[in-house]
Formats: sequence, structure tokens, C-alpha cells
Amino acid sequence: MSTHEIVILGGNLGGLAVAHYLLKHVVPALPKSRHYHITVITPNKKAFFKIAAPRVIAAPSKISTSQILPSIDTAFSSYTGIDFVHGRATRIDPSTGTIEVSIGESVKYDSLVIATGSKYASDLWNSIEDDAMEKLYSEVHEQISKAQTILIAGGGAVGVELAAEVAENFPSKKVTLLTGSARPLPRLSEKSSRRATQQLGSLGVRIMNNHRVTSQKKTGAGTTKITAGEFEEDTDVFIDATGGKPNSGFLPSSWLNENGYVTVNKETLRGTGPEMENVYAIGEVASYTTGSILDIQDGVKALASSIAIDLGLKRKQVSYKLFVKGQVVSIGSRGGVFNLGGWSLPSFFVWLLKSRDMMIGGAEKYIGGAKWD
Repeated sequence: MSTHEIVILGGNLGGLAVAHYLLKHVVPALPKSRHYHITVITPNKKAFFKIAAPRVIAAPSKISTSQILPSIDTAFSSYTGIDFVHGRATRIDPSTGTIEVSIGESVKYDSLVIATGSKYASDLWNSIEDDAMEKLYSEVHEQISKAQTILIAGGGAVGVELAAEVAENFPSKKVTLLTGSARPLPRLSEKSSRRATQQLGSLGVRIMNNHRVTSQKKTGAGTTKITAGEFEEDTDVFIDATGGKPNSGFLPSSWLNENGYVTVNKETLRGTGPEMENVYAIGEVASYTTGSILDIQDGVKALASSIAIDLGLKRKQVSYKLFVKGQVVSIGSRGGVFNLGGWSLPSFFVWLLKSRDMMIGGAEKYIGGAKWD
């Protein structure tokens, strides 16, 4: 009996969500005349729930590193028909359907799902090797604990949330947030941005807008000299929380748009480039992305539907449709700002949805698979 190999690149929220959904809802329905197998290629044995990372960095006594790094093996222990290759994809040959992996292996694919996410300047936000991640988080927390000044670059959600967490948990320290725009959280309404600025100010965070870091150099005194245009300042701890770029450098250039995103149909998430038959992409690496977890939450069923149809199942195509654009930004443990479809909702809703526990309860559902029942 021949085997159809479905390969998923990426062992974090997007890739694992697709694997769960296929194993629960698609593979069992496929014809028994052929065997179907899933291989996930990922360097990690643990997933990374990045949503809660800012609080883990500032206050690991509230949320531990282990809570945001749940075991992938445990999450998939109840399934058969899936294996994991622990390495990074380094090259893809579409003509042969072959993926070269950093550990020296080659993996063949019949269907390919690209879920490699984004690559960030700081490994605090990347899915690096498991032990290295735990060590890095411990080291950065210790550095913050001993520091007097902390400078964070990045005016998006991650930078704002980290600045707030550090300021709330270390009120005696000087926390500075550099943003590259005219205001923090430029994706949100001006009203929400002003509210965020006020809330950060109440925590003692100094905000400096329109400052993009151009250099960082270690000094003989052990500090870091940060330059951002005419701004220059020494700081005990510098953390880069600027936005990422699609983790797609190993993919054929013909599969990517001018910004490095995998070109997909924005409704079916099928690849639209040459030699992309039975190739799909989901999450921050794909051209439909809004940079939100909703990209995955609302995209899994559409992508799985596309695979099911392409494998011969008579199913109605599920289309990806972002119900409403929104962003929830936690500013400390008591609230934050929430934009939903152009509306600005009260801080209480931010506390209810995110601030009280940084959505750590969702890690179990997303990574453990209950979300996709």
C-alpha cells in the first residue's frame, strides 16, 4: 500500500494546530486504499507559547518558563500516524518534493504545510532549542533583577507588554520604551494608543517615539550604548522587541512575494506560486497574515479543508475569513487596551481575556489539541 506523506514545517502553534486537526478530522475520513502519514519538521521538542512570554521574563514566579514550553510529545501521545524530525528545513526542491534538514536527513513530501512563523532579532521571541530557551529566559530575568535601567526597543504589542510587565514588577527601576512610530501600538486607533500611553505612564514607563535603534555596543562598564538617530544612552539591559520577518529564507524564491511571505490564496491558503501544487501555508509566514493568533485560529479549518479536497474528499471548501480585525494588548496585570473592529473596549475586557494570566490557560488547549476537537 502506498503512503501519502503530509509534511508540516514548524512545530509551534500553527503547525501543531494543523497536525491536530488533520489527525482528528481529515485523515480518519480518507480512503483506506492508501496510507496517510504526517511528519512534522521542527528543531524543538517543546512548543513555545509566546503570548505569555513578557510576563515570564519579568515575573517567572507568576508564570514559569516551563508553562510556556509544553512538551510536543505529550500533546501528540494519543495519535498514531505522525512522527517528528528534530531539525530545521534548510532547502526545498519542488521538482522532487524533497526537503533537506539540518541534521543531514532528506524528507519527501506529497503535501506540504509551511508554518515556520517569523524570525525575530532577539531569540527571546524565537523558537530556539529547548534548553537554550530556558537558559536565556533565566539569564534575562536575572539581568533585569540586578539592573537599574532597562531599555526596550519596539512599539508593537510585545514591546508594550514587556515594558509594562517589567515596570509593574520592578517599580524602582527606570524603564524606557523606544518606538519606531509616532505613537506606540500604531496598528490600533489613536484613542487606544493614547490610552496605552497613559497606562504605561502610570506604571512609570518613559516612552520615546520615532526612535529606531541603529546601533548597540557593549561598554567597558558592562552597560550597552544604544543609538537611535540623535538619541544616545547607556542602559544596564537592552531588549529588542521589534517585529519579526517571515521565516522563509530556505524556501524557493518563486514561492515568496516581495516581502518574503509565502504566496497563498487568502481564502483557501493554497500556495499560488509555481510548483506549489499541494503546498499550503498558515500563520505569520503566509501572505494573508495580519500578525494575530487569529490568523491560525481562523485559518486551520480552511487549510485542512483544502488538503481534504485536494486528497479527494467530497467536502465543501471552508474559506478563511477574518471575522473582525482586533488586537488585545495587556499593560500589566490589571488591564490594557482592546480594539475590535474599530471599537475601543474597556480595560476590564483586557483583564478578562488576557491580562490576568496572559492566556496561559489557552496553551493547553492550543498545543494539547482540545481547541481542535
